[in-house]
Amino acid sequence: SKISVSWSGTGGSGGSGIATYTVYVSSDGGATFTTWLADTSLTSGIYTGTPGISYSFYVAAKSNVGNLQTSNLQSAAQSTLALTPINFWRWQNFNLTTNTGLASDTAMPDRDGLVNLVKYSLVIPTGSSGSGQLPAPKLQSYPDGNRLRMTFARDPYRTDITLEVQAADSPAGPWTTVATSVNGAAFTGIGFVSETNATGGLKSVEVRDTVNQSAALRRFMRIQVTH
Repeated sequence: SKISVSWSGTGGSGGSGIATYTVYVSSDGGATFTTWLADTSLTSGIYTGTPGISYSFYVAAKSNVGNLQTSNLQSAAQSTLALTPINFWRWQNFNLTTNTGLASDTAMPDRDGLVNLVKYSLVIPTGSSGSGQLPAPKLQSYPDGNRLRMTFARDPYRTDITLEVQAADSPAGPWTTVATSVNGAAFTGIGFVSETNATGGLKSVEVRDTVNQSAALRRFMRIQVTH
């Protein structure tokens, strides 16, 4: 969630003018402020917050002759920040904040075979066909043999879903969970390989099957989402 923040100051007597600002932030009314921007000449910025949390900002201005001026506390609580992550996503994409209509988990407004919950969970943009962006298992060579692997992106701030990567000998199952992410946490499991930082605050995840190609005639992988 993005918060637009602006500030200003005066140079005080003598007209020395403002040299820099240091902007501090606290969350949910906390008394502890941490530095967001230090000694900046900017007078506005975009703060990236977390849905469900309110923020307050405190500004200290330094004049060109070294004098300090501090601001009053300014609340930046916004109604959109009180939404759960998935409801904030609904609001961003459909201007709705509940699991209903075009914004419901099972709705398919893009008519591409992918319901909203799948796009939300796998960070697939709405508004166009996302079927080509679905993660698909591919054969990968590892030191202990060739196995299927699946790579995909996840958003750690989407803290209201569980992602399970599963594998099986047949599309009919039975399916075995090889890696799981619960409420935005990092993946764990017997098939988990790696999770690295990606652009936009996302995580790039690689999960592999637990069965070598040589030990099975066929293997399949899928991602199951629950909310």
